Amino acid sequence: MNYFGIAVLTCLFLSLITYAIGGWALTAEINAWIGVILLGIGALLSGAFISGDRLRANDRSSTDEDRQSRNRWIHVAFLSCIPFLFVAIFIFALLK
Repeated sequence: MNYFGIAVLTCLFLSLITYAIGGWALTAEINAWIGVILLGIGALLSGAFISGDRLRANDRSSTDEDRQSRNRWIHVAFLSCIPFLFVAIFIFALLK
């Protein structure tokens, strides 16, 4: 939950700065890009873009420590993308 709190604070701070620089449209765009990048990192680490046999082979060949570390970073990336995507969707809904 520590990373989620850091992501929320970063999102709020970044939103204030981008709103002061370029308004709501820039704020929504920056938050959307950061959210999508974090979501992509989480998907890459989780193996969402590879087939089942490759995922199984990678899982069997890695150690328990590697697997736990990878799963931890997957959760961090997915939890960190939530505030950015929420703010971006909220602002896009307000602008339409």
